[in-house]
Amino acid sequence: MNSSDIPPSPSPDSDSELVTIRVDSLADDGVAVARINGKALFIEQALPGELVRARYTRRKRRFDRARVEEVLEPSPHRVEPRCPYVDECGGCALQHLESEHQLPARARILRDKLDRIGGVQPARMLPPVSGPQWSYRSRARFGVVAVEKGAKVVMGFRARGHHRIAGIAGCDILDPCLSGLIPALQKVLQTLSVRCKVVSVEAMVTDTDAAVVVQHLTPLGEADRARLREFAEKSKVVIYLRLGRQLLVPLGEEADLHYPLPEFDLTLHFSPGNFVQTNPVVNQKLVSQAMALLQPAQGERIFDLFCGIGNFTLPIARLGAEVVGVEDLPETLAQAEKNAGANGLGGRCSFLKTDLFQLERDEIAGWGRVDKLLLDPPRSGALEICQLMARLGPERVVYVSCDAATLARDTKELVSSQGYLLEAVGVLDMFPQTGHVESIALFLKA
Repeated sequence: MNSSDIPPSPSPDSDSELVTIRVDSLADDGVAVARINGKALFIEQALPGELVRARYTRRKRRFDRARVEEVLEPSPHRVEPRCPYVDECGGCALQHLESEHQLPARARILRDKLDRIGGVQPARMLPPVSGPQWSYRSRARFGVVAVEKGAKVVMGFRARGHHRIAGIAGCDILDPCLSGLIPALQKVLQTLSVRCKVVSVEAMVTDTDAAVVVQHLTPLGEADRARLREFAEKSKVVIYLRLGRQLLVPLGEEADLHYPLPEFDLTLHFSPGNFVQTNPVVNQKLVSQAMALLQPAQGERIFDLFCGIGNFTLPIARLGAEVVGVEDLPETLAQAEKNAGANGLGGRCSFLKTDLFQLERDEIAGWGRVDKLLLDPPRSGALEICQLMARLGPERVVYVSCDAATLARDTKELVSSQGYLLEAVGVLDMFPQTGHVESIALFLKA
């Protein structure tokens, strides 16, 4: 049965009116989708197949938004959310769906995007890559806001459907060490004289060390610094300060942050300002899968675009190929070069600073031979690069994506205009309990 089988309530004339409707599917942010007279209605905390009573929260010309008030006919895969903040916090959108059904749901979302936006389906689906469902996240950024006329500090994630911060005292998807820091962090921030000027806190943990970045808009005095040093010593973390958007400054010694890729005998060091994947277990599986699809071999010249600190660059080199890592951030490239040298791969790795969103044909002409290529772009995708793929000419392209819609858009360009075939695609459980869809795709030159 679909939404057309259930007569919807009369078209609402206010944002607070209720509607009874059958849910069709899930969108790529984990929100359910239904339709009334062809217009999409996005419903939070609903599941496909359910009959729900939902309250409108926002109305727009092309779509509306609503939130479940009552589940009249629940899905057999619905579970009670584990988190006490799930109704307010916007961090997790799928806690009400059984964990074993979340990966298949992501695969359906990905295939739907590829079909509707890209106009293509892969020759084969890769086996989904799973990992721990809870306590998996090794890094998190919290919003901070002073309330009650600056007397109290609230720290947490963005509230569901709002710009305000939903305060939390713990989080079940975080590494327990990170989750345990939240109350103490909130307490020490509340003692600062500049607490009204602290805008965010980022915390990260590895097997050997932990770091906390405090972003503030006003310089800290010595008394505030002393309070943070005391907290750091007691909690066994390293504090970094970021004034506005300036570079990070450690409040004492630097943290020794690193993670292993044991299959390739690699250790990658990073600083709090570098991007790293927040799920270390699934990242190891992602790198292994990417190498299996890319098939690096001795004598090949491979480009790793958006290379970061070398998460894929170094494994490619370890497998014998010559690799060029391309990135725009100087400090990130510097860390990638250090990692290559520290792992004995400096002779096989070179690095190029380039803004990959502003590529010109003349610029890539100077890159030389490109046998294969790996892409790991941000959520905005890599359309500018895909539009030049035929000119680059790699025989094999592996595309790691954190956004199903931009992957589908870029797939359309590669298949319809650049002469590539979508050989395989698969999903990875990088962010369980959330609506994020992490995926990997293999393109072959036709």
